[in-house]
Amino acid sequence: MELPCAWTITQGDPSIVIAMVDNFFYPDHPDLAGRFTNVSSCRFPPSSSPSHGTACAGAAAGIVDNGLCVAGGSFSSRVDAYCWNDGILNAMWRAYRLGRPIISLSAWNTSWGYDSPMTRAAFKEIVDGGTVITYSVWGSNAMNFADIDGLIVVGMAYADGWFRTYRSGFPDLNIDMVVPSRDISRLNQGSCAIGEGNKCPHDTYLCHHRHILLTTSELRPIN
Repeated sequence: MELPCAWTITQGDPSIVIAMVDNFFYPDHPDLAGRFTNVSSCRFPPSSSPSHGTACAGAAAGIVDNGLCVAGGSFSSRVDAYCWNDGILNAMWRAYRLGRPIISLSAWNTSWGYDSPMTRAAFKEIVDGGTVITYSVWGSNAMNFADIDGLIVVGMAYADGWFRTYRSGFPDLNIDMVVPSRDISRLNQGSCAIGEGNKCPHDTYLCHHRHILLTTSELRPIN
């Protein structure tokens, strides 16, 4: 990803708060000290065993040069964490109303109504209001809102040459950004977290830089 080169342009900023809609956050992780502004809507206490949400937060804003885990793509920025428990759309709407410029959505299933007209209307209003959404949902097809400018659908490249959304099993031509592979563990040294694929570091880095430098139409050709 050539992050050292990108950091000569920007390293993020504490005024930029990236909203992570995910689960299994560990706000006391030493590689994220001082990076979380809030952890909300989690039915259970914050996890002391880092997992997917922690991995995504670290890819976005992990501390650099501390000998731990990874360096965040936007390491001077901060993270708002939203668990799914009160509803994915509710979490995204709260982040939008708080003025978060980037919402990174990761979900493990499609039972939350991703294909409903209400979801499309909410996504459209959020991006029309100036917030970028990166969308990575296990097994879903983004056909219902792939045309919304400002919503970036993240998928994977497979050895057979097809692009697919996460674990859908079917080629998907609605993908805006392709990550190179699946089932690569990140942050998996000792107390670091494990996440699937390379989605989080790609989308948080690219969308952070989109927010500062690029329009969505300029970003989409970049993989």
